[in-house]
Amino acid sequence: MGNLTQYQQCQCFFRHRFCIPQGNELVINGGFENVQNPFFHWVINSGVDQIDPGSGDTPHQGINAARLGFIAPYALIYQDIAGICPGRFYQLNFFMNTEKNLCNAAVSARLLFLDKHKNPLGNPTLDILISQNSLYEAYGAFINATSHPAPTRAHFARVLFEINTGADADRNVNLDDVSLITF
Repeated sequence: MGNLTQYQQCQCFFRHRFCIPQGNELVINGGFENVQNPFFHWVINSGVDQIDPGSGDTPHQGINAARLGFIAPYALIYQDIAGICPGRFYQLNFFMNTEKNLCNAAVSARLLFLDKHKNPLGNPTLDILISQNSLYEAYGAFINATSHPAPTRAHFARVLFEINTGADADRNVNLDDVSLITF
């Protein structure tokens, strides 16, 4: 690398290929627990807000969770995660509930691998549909492993959740403890 300092060489290496070792948590703020900004490191639209414990909402654990589809019908939340290792398998875990048993809109949860410019590398690796009217007031665990390894050009993974409640805000869902690990 020519006349670069050791620090510059290290930064160049990490910018081009930084792979987080097996078993480490990759999602930042997966429980929405950042006090100043519950959605720190997440990209959200106007349909995403935080739960309201004063009106009876509860998190899976901790003090907070994301609420999707309550303040606006269409909710989208995602995080682009660095440190993806080509050739490795990944497991996406999350917890979800609804305010009334069997009264939720359908939710789409996806894991996409992205190149170094954050362009998708093919179709979603995981494309999970949580069916309409399938969630309960008690949080349910969703544990999903990839069946194919991350592609050679993968640098990032996007974990994405979306819902459209239509005109019925009572069909919203709560999302908590989002996790992505490699194995």
